[in-house]
Amino acid sequence: MKLAPRLSELKIIYIMKRTKFNFLAVASVCTAMAFSSCDSNDDVEEPQNSTSKGTVNVAATDAAVDAENVTGVFLNVKGIEVDGDDDANDATVMFDATQEFNLMAYQNGRTYDMGNLELNAGTYSDITFILDEDQPAYVQFTDNTTSNVDLESNTTEYEIIGDFEVMAESQTDLVADVDLRKAFVETSTEGEFMLRSTARLVKANISGTITGTVENYEEMKSQMETAGVETKLVVYAYADGMFNEAEKEDQDGSGLEGRFENSINSAVVADDGTFTLAFMEEADYEMVVGVFEKGALESEEEEYEFTSLIQTELAVGGSLDVVLDILGVEANSNTDISIRLDLGS
Repeated sequence: MKLAPRLSELKIIYIMKRTKFNFLAVASVCTAMAFSSCDSNDDVEEPQNSTSKGTVNVAATDAAVDAENVTGVFLNVKGIEVDGDDDANDATVMFDATQEFNLMAYQNGRTYDMGNLELNAGTYSDITFILDEDQPAYVQFTDNTTSNVDLESNTTEYEIIGDFEVMAESQTDLVADVDLRKAFVETSTEGEFMLRSTARLVKANISGTITGTVENYEEMKSQMETAGVETKLVVYAYADGMFNEAEKEDQDGSGLEGRFENSINSAVVADDGTFTLAFMEEADYEMVVGVFEKGALESEEEEYEFTSLIQTELAVGGSLDVVLDILGVEANSNTDISIRLDLGS
């Protein structure tokens, strides 16, 4: 017997409180995995103007990929380029050795620290990962087999758009949020994959975090299992006013522009009912929750399929008397949200 009411009819009540926290731990200085720019042997194309400089730490993070049979999406990064609004500030740093790392190992606020760059003070528009020519990226499956991953740009460069400012004699912490849920797509039935240029560049120094708990998640899972359906929930964050019903549709059927294309960030609700949306810029957000069910649609593969959205209500400070349509995130703060599902009688 199917669960009644359907999950698409559920309502979620968010109980939210904010606490401040110190975000300085996001970046580390010259770790073992750091840029070789900390080493005098680096191959560096120096900016022309060297009078006033600041330090930029670059790290990478991810949100979970949808595919159940994927254990890793690896990048082989040889160096980094930065694009200054003033061409004189453009710079390239090449590593002594290629850095290979699995993006899927760095989720829920964890980062792979790529090291420090010394740049001219000024404004910049993006950074670019310079990837290995022979194997820029590859995917690893649960059976330990691998397959090469192409880049949308058809080059060995992966650009991350986002402006930032370097101040003289100060450090700027940047995080490249690749979000494989959007960036990593299968382009053919023959097992060909592509990494799309959808990554965002976040200024970690002034970003916030949303953490949440679904209080009755176990009860929901139990009811769905009784109905013979395995379920997972995915939480999406949208900039206020950017979500519409078309977002839940597969845009062109190819998977290159899929569901929830314009979401800023996303997180799968874990088995313990918790989730984390890290590196959120200070702004107002709409929270959208999607239901994915395994075996809900007829398919030859055992995978989760999107089935519905869940309507949400937001409440501040544990009081249900004040209900909000949007969730405000402040810089250098943690916003805790408690989610309660209305499972019916």
